Amino acid sequence: MEAFGAILVYVVFSLLATAGAYLALATTRSRTAGRWAAFGTGLFFLVLYWVLSMLLRAAEAAVGGH
Repeated sequence: MEAFGAILVYVVFSLLATAGAYLALATTRSRTAGRWAAFGTGLFFLVLYWVLSMLLRAAEAAVGGH
């Protein structure tokens, strides 16, 4: 439960980055480019979360955490 706040902050900033990528490209290129940028940004943050959670679990297991 102590990680809930950190995950919430991560989700909020991921959504802000996704919206920013969409707006940046939708206003300069096209809506389709904005959608692809938002999709790519969202996918990037999803993969980043997955990798970081795997690394943290491995580090906890190596230290002998819960």
